[in-house]
Amino acid sequence: MPAPGFSYAVIIGLFAGIPAAFALDRYQFAAKNIVHSLFLSSMMLPRVIWAIGLLQFYSNLKMLGSLIGLILAHVMMVMPYVIRMILASLSFVNRDLETVAQSLGASPRRSFMEITLPLVLPGIIVGAVLGFVVSFTDTVIAVFISGDRNITFPVRIYAQQRGQGLDPVAIAGSVIVIPAIFVIEIIW
Repeated sequence: MPAPGFSYAVIIGLFAGIPAAFALDRYQFAAKNIVHSLFLSSMMLPRVIWAIGLLQFYSNLKMLGSLIGLILAHVMMVMPYVIRMILASLSFVNRDLETVAQSLGASPRRSFMEITLPLVLPGIIVGAVLGFVVSFTDTVIAVFISGDRNITFPVRIYAQQRGQGLDPVAIAGSVIVIPAIFVIEIIW
């Protein structure tokens, strides 16, 4: 998968995971625990079992080896991390702040955008970063469903290491990623 594919997976995971986390936190519905468990099931299953299931599912849909199928698999990997981090952030948000803002004339949308969202933003960022790292480092699912055209970076590193040695592109990628992690750690 090209590098933007990982970003697409994180962005789609955020767009789907943020409303899901807010719905799980704010609303009461009959199957809430089941829905919550379904969202988190990809974290609980071993990757090989999940990859075999996706392999069979995608082969029935003729999506095996497609970029869209690979991105969707990575979205399923990203969403549990986004949802867990946002739910953790929401547990520390005092809901009375929104109520007070609305009693002072703010609309529900405005109180959400100006009060709740900034308080939850660190959880959203951490969820996105964790989701990206998990998506970027996955080799098992990518090996099973990627095909020849959509080879992910970790799969390429693995193949090169098993074959004739490391590729200069893989080495350059590692050299770029490791200092970036240190910079993020220092800033954080």
